[in-house]
Amino acid sequence: MFSLDSFRKDRAQHRQRQCKLPPPRLPPMCVNPAPGGTISRASRDLLKEFPQPKNLLNSVIGRALGISHAKDKLVYVHTNGPKKKKVTLHIKWPKSVEVEGYGSKKIDAERQAAAAACQLFKGWGLLGPRNELFDAAKYRVLADRFGSPADSWWRPEPTMPPTSWRQLNPESIRPGGPAGLSRTLGREEEEDEEEELEEGTIDVTEFLSMTQQDSHTPLRDSRGGSFEMTDDDSAIRALTQFPLPKNLLAKVIQIATSSSTAKNLMQFHTVGTKTKLSTLTLLWPCPMTFVAKGRRKAEAENKAAALACKKLKSLGLVDRNNEPLTHAMYNLASLRELGETQRRPCTIQVPEPILRKIETFLNHYPVDNSWISPELRLQGDDILPLGKDSGPLSDPITGKPYVPLSEAEELRLSQNLLELWRRRGPVWQEAPQLPVDPHRDTILNAIEQHPVVVIAGDTGCGKTTRIPQLLLERYVTEGRGARCNVIITQPRRISAVSVAQRVSHELGPSLRRNVGFQVRLESKPPARGGALLFCTVGILLRKLQSNPSLEGVSHVIVDEVHERDVNTDFLLILLKGLQRLNPALRLVLMSATGDNERFSRYFGGCPVIKVPGFMYPVKEHYLEDILAKLGKHQYPHRHRHHEVRDCTCPVLPSAPDLCSMNSPLSQASLGFLARNGNHQAC
Repeated sequence: MFSLDSFRKDRAQHRQRQCKLPPPRLPPMCVNPAPGGTISRASRDLLKEFPQPKNLLNSVIGRALGISHAKDKLVYVHTNGPKKKKVTLHIKWPKSVEVEGYGSKKIDAERQAAAAACQLFKGWGLLGPRNELFDAAKYRVLADRFGSPADSWWRPEPTMPPTSWRQLNPESIRPGGPAGLSRTLGREEEEDEEEELEEGTIDVTEFLSMTQQDSHTPLRDSRGGSFEMTDDDSAIRALTQFPLPKNLLAKVIQIATSSSTAKNLMQFHTVGTKTKLSTLTLLWPCPMTFVAKGRRKAEAENKAAALACKKLKSLGLVDRNNEPLTHAMYNLASLRELGETQRRPCTIQVPEPILRKIETFLNHYPVDNSWISPELRLQGDDILPLGKDSGPLSDPITGKPYVPLSEAEELRLSQNLLELWRRRGPVWQEAPQLPVDPHRDTILNAIEQHPVVVIAGDTGCGKTTRIPQLLLERYVTEGRGARCNVIITQPRRISAVSVAQRVSHELGPSLRRNVGFQVRLESKPPARGGALLFCTVGILLRKLQSNPSLEGVSHVIVDEVHERDVNTDFLLILLKGLQRLNPALRLVLMSATGDNERFSRYFGGCPVIKVPGFMYPVKEHYLEDILAKLGKHQYPHRHRHHEVRDCTCPVLPSAPDLCSMNSPLSQASLGFLARNGNHQAC
């Protein structure tokens, strides 16, 4: 999407690449007229020396100060006179200077004041002999040579600039257009907009919007004159820059208008015998005419098309690589106008004396940039906490409205859990030892001391089923079991349900109610206080919406974190920002394989605990042994195989099984075997 700053920056960079910057020279600081002084009549040629003064001023100040625009350093104050308009330009860098300009229009007065400022900059050595720009370091050196800022006045003669300065031909302006077209701007405002376009103060979308409103007006130069280029040298240079101009024009028109052909909007008319004179009429983005000559018809048409391409590039309708823009960029004006129709602000009129007072006040008391306290500035990984207007918090374990436990209730629940743990039976003692059990103290101490811990264990080490139980056991045996509320995420619903059932079975009947699960379309949450909740990643993301800080949760265990998907990565981002909102929350990442060091670096170098895997014993069993253990006999035809060969009668070992089946297919198969009794069945 085009913007004003980017449009100016691209044009300034393009001009800088076309010239080689010579080393600057600093002339004597002699141009500093006292207030009340005037400039000589030589200022009539200022606009010829500086054809785009406003752009040049913005480029110098922007490069020197490293800013994208110089609105704070250049202030234009307008004053309407009886016959002419006056503009006072306040320059705040490299020293405070005021420059005046006069003209029949505001844009003329602004350009004359800006041209006088450019001449002042050139006298100070801020511009090269050919108005070249220097680098930022050179500008800083030059600015240091100036003394303290002092207000100065630079007043040109209050004479009207000649017509040649503006390059405006009023007789060539022909009003016309569709009968039903309403003009919202006067002719003076329209010419001001054309001057703004030449100065680069509006972007391409504003230019397209302006030309769509005034599409009935014939082509003018960007300063108002007829745009006919017959200079053969200019055409040759343009043709060198655009070797295939007709193809480029066709591409631009087709992309911008979504049409299959560009013949209706690009028309050539060539006349002449020895020397061909080709006239190109381009109807997009507004009617434009380009004239070029050549020895042959194709040469003349290519030169005219090259001039058109050069004009389109100066308007920002072709990128820096001489390629067309996208369709959306060409039609941003209509899209933006459609979106702003409903929210267009109302127009108010302020008396001119009040406006002058406001401009004077803002000039003497500039508005400082908004400042945000470093404590309030969000970091890249922070998340915005929900305010009080977001609704009541919900308990992540039960899903009910969250109410913190009182000290008496917490003590009662902790004592009850301790009593149930002592009476839970021999189920835990009978459970087989897993590789994670010897690392019990190491894992629990790391989780207690660090907010984030990564546990890397191979498949079968017991990290999924044992670590939640170890956390619950430590909290319960220390008399603070009501504070242990653990949420364990699983990548799939079936694993969340099955693991919850396995853990509840290992804890025994007395603590089975403290283990629950929640998946999509099925939920069995545990009781609050000493709870283990197994859920999917999506369920936890949903709980974060109603309780962004996970109040009431002591641990979050993300299992199978190595299975990187969108939901898991998004959950890790939220949990990292959650550490600031809930410092007491402990995060445990459990991974089987993968780059565990990457997770550690992401969470600020958290510790990684590696647990070895468990190789289960493998024993081979043969089919005959399995049948013997199951009490099954082997098939009889395998033992009587040789006896069947010596028998002349048909042998049907499976005949009793076939006869027991009453289907027609079984009877047909039995008849077929009876008719072919001479064949052996084996």
